[in-house]
Amino acid sequence: MSKLVIHGFPESSYVRTARMALEAKGVPYELQPIEFGSVDHLAMHPFGKMPYMTHGDVTLYETSAITRYVDENFEGPALQPVDVVGRARMSQWISAIIDYYYGPLIREYVIERVAVPRRGGVTDEVRVAAALPIVQERIELSKIPSLIRRTWQAQNFRLLIVFLRRFSFMSA
Repeated sequence: MSKLVIHGFPESSYVRTARMALEAKGVPYELQPIEFGSVDHLAMHPFGKMPYMTHGDVTLYETSAITRYVDENFEGPALQPVDVVGRARMSQWISAIIDYYYGPLIREYVIERVAVPRRGGVTDEVRVAAALPIVQERIELSKIPSLIRRTWQAQNFRLLIVFLRRFSFMSA
């Protein structure tokens, strides 16, 4: 069988989500760094994001597509509910995480606190301060019982990454 390769930066939340799905399924893979924005990168992901995945003749971009492919193509514990309502709720939470959590928590907080200084820039404290109440509100909303399940499913990987970053990088 051909080798599965995830292309992207290990620090990326989306790359981590794809890798967590592979780990949960027990699928061997290689992580291949990319030259972000290069001609080769844009040839594989037309929107210039990450990750993208190659597996033999299959090339996919977008984490949701990659995690679904991994779940449906490999043996191991299911990452998606088997029932229609469960899958719909999973999709609902994946969309909510991408649309409502990721921006204020990662883009407005973590990138400002971590990535900007690492690149030699200065954190925009006004931007960070504006994001904090939104982040706290969204975390409170996440305590809705329908989100928490006894088994790990695709939406839990995404939310786990968001929360791990929050608790790793937020100061009191």
